Amino acid sequence: MEFQGLILDSATLNSFFVTQGGATLWGIFGVVFILFLVVSAALVYHLERYGYDRYRIKFTELLFFSVSLVLLLVMAGAILSF
Repeated sequence: MEFQGLILDSATLNSFFVTQGGATLWGIFGVVFILFLVVSAALVYHLERYGYDRYRIKFTELLFFSVSLVLLLVMAGAILSF
């Protein structure tokens, strides 16, 4: 028995997003951003509540938000260039 599922290669995905327009990509970005906010709130809460060293807590938060900001900007830039 052979699997006849949906094949998601780059040509299929590209044609889907070209026909749907950038609104689909911005929608996906919005969902990712909302998930980022939820995870960030949970992370900050747990670090502040259960952390033991103020310096490490602040360093971890700074590192997390710096890397996250770069990744979110790269995603938004990719959508804008699409």
